[in-house]
Amino acid sequence: MKLYCKKCKYLLVEGLIKAKSSEVIYTDEISLIPKGKYLINNDVWNFEDLQITYLINIKSIKLKDHYDYKKMQGCCGPSGLDGLNQLCPTCNEEIGVLIADCFTPHFIGIEKNKVSEDPLW
Repeated sequence: MKLYCKKCKYLLVEGLIKAKSSEVIYTDEISLIPKGKYLINNDVWNFEDLQITYLINIKSIKLKDHYDYKKMQGCCGPSGLDGLNQLCPTCNEEIGVLIADCFTPHFIGIEKNKVSEDPLW
């Protein structure tokens, strides 16, 4: 799978393979999904009002941390409770939410309305 930023058409990630349920680990401070894999968020994690569709290993996608430190709050890392906190590396569009606190598994959730699986040109 590939994901492109809808705003600037930047290729955010490619080559992701859907994770098997046996590969998903629901343990605090551990990667939820193996590197190079993704999940579709069907009640895996509650994001309140965010439209998070894709859950990706933190090391599988290179996004920038949000410049507003309030969106990066948490006890030991970003909790994701303050909205989208990951930005497209080229246009700074809010793309996803980093979940990496001590009371959560670690992953990045991608907002479905901000990305496309197909090239936009």
